[in-house]
Formats: sequence, C-alpha cells, structure tokens
Amino acid sequence: MRIRIVAVAAVACLLLVPGSASADHVQCGDVLTADTVLDSDVVCTGTASTGLVIGGDDFTVWLQGHSIQGPGVDVAGSDGVADDGTEHSGVTVRGGTITGFEDGVDLDVTGSAVKGLSVSAGGVGIILRGDGNTLYRNTVNMTTAVGVTGFSGIESAGDNPYVWGNTVNGSAETGPDDGIVINGNNPAIILNTVTGCGFDGVIASSYTSGLVALNSVTGCDIGITPSGSGLKLQSNETSGNCIGLFVDDPAALVRWNTANDNCTEGIVIGQAGASLKKNTANNNADIGIDAVLGTIDLGGNTATGNATDCLGVVCLPLP
Repeated sequence: MRIRIVAVAAVACLLLVPGSASADHVQCGDVLTADTVLDSDVVCTGTASTGLVIGGDDFTVWLQGHSIQGPGVDVAGSDGVADDGTEHSGVTVRGGTITGFEDGVDLDVTGSAVKGLSVSAGGVGIILRGDGNTLYRNTVNMTTAVGVTGFSGIESAGDNPYVWGNTVNGSAETGPDDGIVINGNNPAIILNTVTGCGFDGVIASSYTSGLVALNSVTGCDIGITPSGSGLKLQSNETSGNCIGLFVDDPAALVRWNTANDNCTEGIVIGQAGASLKKNTANNNADIGIDAVLGTIDLGGNTATGNATDCLGVVCLPLP
C-alpha cells in the first residue's frame, strides 16, 4: 500500500460553514494530519487495507457526503479509517459513507468524535478506544453473508463515552453478534436503535455510574444488559427479543422501561439491591418481571398477558 502524508493547511477550512469550506483531494492510504474536506470518493482496490489513516491531533476529516470504498467486507484487516498506530486526540470524522471494509472505523483516540457516518462492515462498524469519545448519529449496517456474523456494530472502550442517536441494523443470521458495546465508566447511551443481532443489543460494563435511556432494541437475544454498579436504566423499549432487559447490577435504578412480546422474559434482575419503578412488561412468553430476592420494589410496575406476570416485585394490576 502506497502511503502519502497529507497535511492540509487550515486556511479557515472548517471554521467556515460547511458550504464554503475548501476541498481536498485524497487517495486510498493517505495519512491525514490536518483539517481535510473530501472533494471526491476514495476507492481502495486490490490489497489496499486502509482507506484513510489518522496521523495527528486536533483536526476534522469531513467526508462531505463522499464515500470511502474498500476491497470487501471479507478482507481481513481492512479498515475504512484507522490510526497510524499512535493514540491521537481531538479528532473528528464525519459526514459520509464507509463501505466494503472488515472494520469501518478503528481508532485509538481520546476526546474525539465520529458523527453522521453511514457504515457497512463485516467485522466491526465503528470502534473507538480511549476516554471522552463521542459517537453521534451514525448508522451501521452489517453486510456479511448468511451464517457469517460480524462482531459488533458500535464499540467504545474508555471512560465518559457519549453515544447518542446511533442506529445498528442487522439480524441473527448476518450479525452483528452484539449491537452496541460500551466498556468504561460513566457512559451516556441515549436514543440509539438496534434492529437485529445475534446476542446482545446494548451492553454496558465496567462502570460505577452512567445512564442508558430512550434506546430501542428489537430482534436480539437480550435487548439491553448492564453489568457494573450504579447505572440508571430508564425509558428504554426492548420488545421482540428473547429477553428484554437483563440487569446484573446491584445498584441499578431501573425505571419507566417497556419490555413486551419477548420470547421468554421481559425484565430479569440478576442481583439483589437493584431498584425497580414503573416498568411495563406485557405479553412475554414466560415471566414479565423476574426479580431476584432482595430487589427493591419502588412500585408502579405493570405486567399483563405473561405466562407468569411478576416474581420478586408486586405488579399491577393486582390479581
């Protein structure tokens, strides 16, 4: 793979409104170190393994609606956007399409963002490793062949991630295995949608605080599964999975969630100490709300039409 280093002068490039920004011509494999606005699609053929390489700090790569096209989702080690082997900071990648790579975006970064991308991938759609990163309004589609599943749609490993308004589309047959995987303290996972996966729709782990709210998950084995201590899990919709919510968090506050029409249980509380308030679990094939002994019942939970409506908490309407 031929590599060029492209250091685009800032020249007010991204300080202006997007319509007036200057544009830059880059090629497959280029290393970017300054503000860059694509003027055309980037096409990678043959054995090229990386579309664009992040090689510096504090700059933005705006695809400007263009695409980065790869050699194929089954080409091992191929990345649409990757780092140069060094952790960077203050980098933003936004506004375009990445398709035809094993991994769409694969970056070791801090205080950085991926925004408004449409990604089709065979392994991982977008993965960011580092603290303080943002994943905002991206769409990931898994495009593997039937029976060959990708790993995950979106991943973040690091503290204080902000994961807002993303969509992951897939199925049990074509992946991803997991929709959104967040590992780190104090996550904010809000208004995301997962429509189909092999295992878990949204995973949160290794936290002592955080918020998972207003997410929608369907077509997965488990809709949302937190495992840490101290998460607020509220106003999520987890219907049409096998288990809607599986909470392995002894300090969780689980409130205002809806878990209907799942193939086994609506809400499962796996550790004593979690608190439940005003959740709804209707028409699940087995148990509406299955709470371990020692769950704190704050009242207002409702369950109807399940094989067994509630265990471990009191649900309305009362029999």
